[in-house]
Amino acid sequence: MYNNRLTRRVGLDFSGLAQFETAFKNLSKLVDPFGVITPQVDAHLAWLMHPNELLRATNDWTVDMAGLWTHAMRRSWGLPSTDVFTPHPDDDRFTDHVF
Repeated sequence: MYNNRLTRRVGLDFSGLAQFETAFKNLSKLVDPFGVITPQVDAHLAWLMHPNELLRATNDWTVDMAGLWTHAMRRSWGLPSTDVFTPHPDDDRFTDHVF
């Protein structure tokens, strides 16, 4: 029912997707007999099935990386900079035990 409405509204037909998935699984068994690459491809396909969430996650990652880069550059130049992320209070990896 959903595919029929989507086909009429957008003009895309996803009814043959099951055949594509079967063909992909058969091909992946030939190319990747130990199953190392298949989970990565499945994860990518899952992200591509939800483009809005993928765009949101990519945007959040880009903003975080730009903030970390700016923080690192300011610290390397000797300028003051507040931490981008505050560590969890129970995490002792970033505490200085000498002082």
